[in-house]
Amino acid sequence: MTSGTRKRVLIGTAAAAAVVAAGLGALFAFTPKAKWPEPVPGRPLLQQGGLFDDRDEVFTDRQVGVQFHPPINWSMQVRSTESPHEHRPERTVVKYKRLIPGLEVAWLKVSVADAPGGESPAELLKKRKPPEEDWKVTRPVEDGLTVGGKPAARVTFGGPFDPDQKGTRDFTCEVVAIRRGEQVFYFAGTYVTADPKGQKRIRTALDTVTLDPDRFAAAP
Repeated sequence: MTSGTRKRVLIGTAAAAAVVAAGLGALFAFTPKAKWPEPVPGRPLLQQGGLFDDRDEVFTDRQVGVQFHPPINWSMQVRSTESPHEHRPERTVVKYKRLIPGLEVAWLKVSVADAPGGESPAELLKKRKPPEEDWKVTRPVEDGLTVGGKPAARVTFGGPFDPDQKGTRDFTCEVVAIRRGEQVFYFAGTYVTADPKGQKRIRTALDTVTLDPDRFAAAP
């Protein structure tokens, strides 16, 4: 290789490196940083596993007026707010799911519904349908409960289910209804029946529920 050829190769290599560096700089300059997604009114907010760290987080929805500590290390899957254009008699507020390797799947879904008739939580639960068509009531309505200082009741459903394609297992779903004025909140916790830790995590979350915005803890 002659000295002139070597010089042209070196100049070409340096120019290519400069182009690559400039391209990378532009890519990083215009790539948005990952941040906590904002809820869109009337639409679900999806959170992908591994992108956000929601451990020990306090869930707060000031629009509807509910706060609680979700089960530790469970992932938020859905979050929605009231649409400014359409009111739904019942809608999902938030859903958390346990997706921890080595542990059985479980989830906690919170919804809010209009309840202007003055029916008690127990009366409302007696008319509540199971979350799956072939599930049955495995424990009748338990009346006289309180959650967050509000009147509450619980009904338990159960049946076979395969939500993750790992084989059909026996699942339990505990639905707790909590009345606040003319609204009722439903906390539906579902877990594999043979998994007592799943039940414990769900019930521990219920113990932290606050439905009085004046008593909300500061959210992170």
